[in-house]
Amino acid sequence: MARTSSKNQAQAGTPTKKKAHKWTPKTTISSPNRKNKKTQILNLYEILGTSALELGLSVAICFRPVGDNQPPEASFTHHMKRIHNDEVHGSKYAELFQTLMFAPRRDNMFSNDVKKSKNYDWYLQVVMLEEGQTLEQAGHKIAKAFTKFTKDQKMSQMKDGDVYTFNAALTKDPKPLNHYMLDEDTAKVLKTLYAEYTKGELMEDEDIMTTFFGGVGAGKDVLDSMDEDEWEDLLD
Repeated sequence: MARTSSKNQAQAGTPTKKKAHKWTPKTTISSPNRKNKKTQILNLYEILGTSALELGLSVAICFRPVGDNQPPEASFTHHMKRIHNDEVHGSKYAELFQTLMFAPRRDNMFSNDVKKSKNYDWYLQVVMLEEGQTLEQAGHKIAKAFTKFTKDQKMSQMKDGDVYTFNAALTKDPKPLNHYMLDEDTAKVLKTLYAEYTKGELMEDEDIMTTFFGGVGAGKDVLDSMDEDEWEDLLD
């Protein structure tokens, strides 16, 4: 499956390979050393390969290292989520952050619960890669954009703002989107990218169900749980 512009998309029937809309910023959904530990907070930015990478789609997380043998803490990303969803400035920052959506991070595949940490719930970022861009390039670019945003907007309690540093691109054993995201949020991404197709058409496409939900059965279970009104109102 490759990204193409919407004007090139098939208009009738159910093709074997459905093509997603080319993402634009308007299609949004509502350890290095520190020189001065007292004036900055360090956040590490990791971008993860997914089975939707052929669509130019990945996910990323921000976290704060705590110490040896301790799990990392989720970073505070509220300000980025807020500006991304802003009616006036949202499109600008969706482009700057290359973000389709901020969403709660799934705890594990055996529950549809949000992953918790000591201070904040975990959130992830649904990233849309630019044409020809690698995960590493995207990770460096977005981490710098986060750092600049918190400093310019004076959003941090720290004197020099929060620092976001690209840590890694993890590409081994890519997972379907709902490995990282709640089922409903995964369905939101699906509908955003394939807006011109009906729910029934998408459920019959094995590649799409596997990319987003890990298999046809799992994908059908999620979409079948929504009636037609719920599906139509999913992005409202």
